[in-house]
Amino acid sequence: MELIQNQVESTAFNGNTVIETCIFAFRVTPVNGGKSSIGRGRAMTVFVKYKDSPYGWVSIREMAQAAPEETK
Repeated sequence: MELIQNQVESTAFNGNTVIETCIFAFRVTPVNGGKSSIGRGRAMTVFVKYKDSPYGWVSIREMAQAAPEETK
């Protein structure tokens, strides 16, 4: 599995909370050498400041759905 796209659509800051939406895509290649396939989706993640996190933030909710069709 390989992450091939992570395009941030929006990021909203509100005090100690951040809400981010992005479009993502993975390329999956079977171990036995079969044909690769690509899966796309849209994710929304909510982060809050958290003093015990090594990065200062923790995600408390993540939702994913099918991504919109790509425009050509």
